[in-house]
Amino acid sequence: QYSTHECASVLKTFLSRLSEPLVTTSCYKAHLAICSLNTEEFEQRLYCTQLLLELIPDQYHRLLKDLLFLLHGVAQRSDENKMSASNLAMMFCSHILCPKTLSAEEIQAKHSIFTKSTTFMIENPDKLFTLPEKLLIEIQAFLSRR
Repeated sequence: QYSTHECASVLKTFLSRLSEPLVTTSCYKAHLAICSLNTEEFEQRLYCTQLLLELIPDQYHRLLKDLLFLLHGVAQRSDENKMSASNLAMMFCSHILCPKTLSAEEIQAKHSIFTKSTTFMIENPDKLFTLPEKLLIEIQAFLSRR
């Protein structure tokens, strides 16, 4: 009984009321650095993003995972709904990646970087949330040193 626009509005309102973006403010600069990697460096970019996603709190991790799979599904139907991964990234990057402390000018200046990073996440949720054995071993080693 609700339109897709109403559902999207409720989702965006919910995300805007979170205390920080889903990837958390502490990982913000690292995500921007990853975005500067060349598109040919897909595996390295994927690996770095996987590592960063493992650092976010569990409740944000689960919500981000569900959101990215939802947005990926929407993007796969872009011929019907006109919402490509890039379009969705423009709409959701402020809730996924942008620290709430950024000024409007800073957000505007970096919006293309935010969009690029968020597009990458929307296009690859299955890869981002399937950790390779090598990464699992490195995470376990890191946690054991703590």
